[in-house]
Amino acid sequence: MLCDRLDLIMREINAENADIAEIAGFDRSNVSRMRSGARVPLKNGSCMARTAGAVITCAAASGKTDALCRTIAFTGEPSPEELRRALTDWLYEDSALPSPKEPSSDPEAGLYFSKKLTTLIQTAGISGVKLSKAVNIDPSYLSRMRTGKHLPNERSKVLERICAVLIQRTADRKELSMLSEAVNIPEELLAAQPRLLMEWLLSTHKTAYKLPVEQLMGRIGTMDRCREAPIPPPDPARIAEAEADTSELYSGLSGLRRAVVRFLSTSFRAGSELLLYSDQSMDWMSGPFRSLWLSLMAQVLKKGVKIKIIHNIQRTSSEMLEAITSWLPLYMTGSIEPFYCLRRHGERFGHTLFLDPENACISGFCAFGSEEMCDYSYITDPKKLDQWKQQFELLLDDCRPLLRISDQVPEPPEGSVQRTVGSVRLVTTEKEAVLSKLSEPTYSFSFDHPLLMRAFRHFAL
Repeated sequence: MLCDRLDLIMREINAENADIAEIAGFDRSNVSRMRSGARVPLKNGSCMARTAGAVITCAAASGKTDALCRTIAFTGEPSPEELRRALTDWLYEDSALPSPKEPSSDPEAGLYFSKKLTTLIQTAGISGVKLSKAVNIDPSYLSRMRTGKHLPNERSKVLERICAVLIQRTADRKELSMLSEAVNIPEELLAAQPRLLMEWLLSTHKTAYKLPVEQLMGRIGTMDRCREAPIPPPDPARIAEAEADTSELYSGLSGLRRAVVRFLSTSFRAGSELLLYSDQSMDWMSGPFRSLWLSLMAQVLKKGVKIKIIHNIQRTSSEMLEAITSWLPLYMTGSIEPFYCLRRHGERFGHTLFLDPENACISGFCAFGSEEMCDYSYITDPKKLDQWKQQFELLLDDCRPLLRISDQVPEPPEGSVQRTVGSVRLVTTEKEAVLSKLSEPTYSFSFDHPLLMRAFRHFAL
């Protein structure tokens, strides 16, 4: 039935009724009635077209397009229109569904969440009615959160807006330092990233961190090559084609892929440096292109090129841990410095900046969800390259290292919390989390970002 399929797909992409309703442009009760089976819109009607489009946009915004395609068995090129048709057909199929994931029914988790949220609201000095109005939700919805009857998920935009309002109100009362101490999040990060407060509110979900932390520890435990990324080389014909390209403008995600292949195929010299940043959806790097991208990056690093990359940490801790696991073979070359930025991230526009200051730059700017309409400039003018380098360095001034890699395994400090899985030991303190590979060759990986620290702490307990 439509209701079962819509419910399943929304769980797969971690979307709430309010998320879909906001994008589709209608009341969330409309989504609720479709999920409950109280309403079945026409397959070819405007309501379903807007709903399917909202599901696709929401999946792209949360990096879940691949999960969406797998669920509906869509194997074509994921253009918005083709994907919308495939999703609509799937929603109206009559064939049996796989068993949907059951929502969390942990009453203790709801109780802890309720107590934390109520404390935050009281600290901010705002009534439930005013808070509901500030985030544009029905007071009864907030009431269900405060009583623990409704427990939002890690992708809840409503909860993120609630946290942003509470942080601002607390700052206006000049009590942000007290809130920072209470939730164990540095004041400057708390003000810049409301999602960190979300993680604190949902921190009773210990099992949410189990799989991604175990995957990262498992990946570390299997490393047996010192600072080498065992990735096959790219197709020489593809490289030759890219090097012959002289375009100045590339359109859409397919254009971005061509520009990136050209950019990474340029002959670098040892000692040169690449500066990389993007807060756009990473859907362009999915599928077969991801393997090509990894092989190109590995070839660049083998030439002795150094890379500074500012990662976008505006996702859940689980997604970030999965991303770090996939990047680990490249990190182990010792030639990549990964950072995260302390500045507040917007929710309207995304930017991409891939820069080789001595050679070329890819620059793109678009509204979130419109990546297929985005134009990416390929810049080779030395003056403009220098300007972009200065801007990147200004951004880098507000960044911190995402992780630190060492060949040495530090001794666990007194008072630390430890847990060992296989040959990998996790040690957490108030300031950092350290993953150490105890078997030869030994390594240690240190993290201090609060979003990741929280996941490691819950796993270690």
